[in-house]
Amino acid sequence: MIINNECKQEDLIKTNYKCIENKLNQCRIRPIDNTGFYNIMSSYDGKCLNYSDDKISMVYCRNDNKNQASSIKYGKICSGTNKCLDGNYKINPVILQSVKYDHLTCSSIYVKRGYNCCLNQNTPVEYINKIGNWSIEDGKFCGIGYQRRTFSILDGSYQCCSSCGIGEAKLDSTVRIKSRKIQECLITNLHSDDKVLLLGDCNHSKMTYQDEQLVLDATGKCMYAMNSKNARLTEYGKGDEQINHHIHFKIVDNKYICIKNNVDPEDRRLYSSTLNFQTSKSEYSEWYIERWNEKWVDSIDEVVEKNPELKPEPKIIPKSTIITDTLMFNDQSTYDCNSKSGYPCCSSENTDVVYTDETDSWGNENDDCVYWFYHDFTNKYLYAPQQPNIPITVKPYDNTDYSKWMVLPSRKGYFYSISKPNYCLHVSNIYTSSLKLSKYDDQAKLEHTNDGFFEFIYSTDKCIGFLDGNDKYNNEIKMSLNIFTVCFSKALGYQCCSDPDAAVATTDAIGQWVLKTLNGTVYSARHTYSNYQY
Repeated sequence: MIINNECKQEDLIKTNYKCIENKLNQCRIRPIDNTGFYNIMSSYDGKCLNYSDDKISMVYCRNDNKNQASSIKYGKICSGTNKCLDGNYKINPVILQSVKYDHLTCSSIYVKRGYNCCLNQNTPVEYINKIGNWSIEDGKFCGIGYQRRTFSILDGSYQCCSSCGIGEAKLDSTVRIKSRKIQECLITNLHSDDKVLLLGDCNHSKMTYQDEQLVLDATGKCMYAMNSKNARLTEYGKGDEQINHHIHFKIVDNKYICIKNNVDPEDRRLYSSTLNFQTSKSEYSEWYIERWNEKWVDSIDEVVEKNPELKPEPKIIPKSTIITDTLMFNDQSTYDCNSKSGYPCCSSENTDVVYTDETDSWGNENDDCVYWFYHDFTNKYLYAPQQPNIPITVKPYDNTDYSKWMVLPSRKGYFYSISKPNYCLHVSNIYTSSLKLSKYDDQAKLEHTNDGFFEFIYSTDKCIGFLDGNDKYNNEIKMSLNIFTVCFSKALGYQCCSDPDAAVATTDAIGQWVLKTLNGTVYSARHTYSNYQY
């Protein structure tokens, strides 16, 4: 959200922005009945992508607004009028965040670090880092949010401000380099030989450190080391024209300026007493690398370390530990729980530990992370065995924990059994395709796709199913990992063809079709063999 030149709020839609952890570039894709079109809804404010009058905008969603209908096919996102966005797009699933991060006026990155969003989004910027802009309200740090002043300058030759408040700031790499011993900065003489490095007044010492090169802003010339010893300045881009010149430098331990070479980047350091590179260490080889813009910091923690009163008081979250068979809950202050990516922290009232691993203690609330997996072909559910290292099966539902699985909201990763929380669905042998309940490792990484298939992450041509059609009459069916040969005609309302050698009747953009006659009625079916893998 920006404020345009007419002082009105306006959405700025960018199609080439870096993907970061932020709801501004996360969307929900909602099918529109059976039309084949979708609403692309912003996870930030629920508005829908709208195309009208040759302009893309975000507006409040309406079921009767045809301008909000989009098609997504073969990497192309197009409007209902067949106007498409440039380039190809990949739909990447993202892990859902806790509802406590909904309706924030700033990025959830601030909140996850224990800070609040600023109430006044036009408050002066006090500090900037790679997260974004920071201010101080009521004596505490807060995050400045999404709304910013006019971005019409982006259409011209101007760059964005140091931070647009959306989680990715433009890095400020301007510094001054001051000798810790002599207390003077690296400069040059603008009135005589501006290729000579000197020590002098820090007011004229602005340099840019980028791509491991040091450039003096006053002259645009970069530093180089001649014969790995003498430090001088030369025209930018010409420093490495000679083989004995070095133009790349490493800042080591935030105090040594060292020649970067193929041996050891610390073996030659710049000395303030001689302005030469030497192999020894002393107080003359130590420098302050100070940002020119004092508001820029590498981490807000370095400011809090000097001013601890700026950090909000941490929330008290009961953290559980397990000693033998006894649960103990300690009122331990933490900034957040040590949850795995994608799992929200349990509420402070929830002290029921489901299981404990090497990272933390775990629980569940409102079945937020609990899934039942229904096998469409057999009308049965995926079940964990009563003991580990026993095959996985499907069988009729019996309302026990053996049919419940705990998994990330993305349904990708480890699938833990609620009945045995320290064990998960596991491909015990890739070659025999056997499945068991076992401890997690790389062979336990699976994905339940949006098409309903259980795929092995390291071999996506295989999915969980069974091959023998006679097994479908059994009350309990052993499942295994099989080659991914699936017919999709069922999704279109047609049967799958059971005969792989059936004659092809016609071919369209979807695939090959055959005609099947049953009791005098002609049916169409996809010409793809199915191995009962659903």
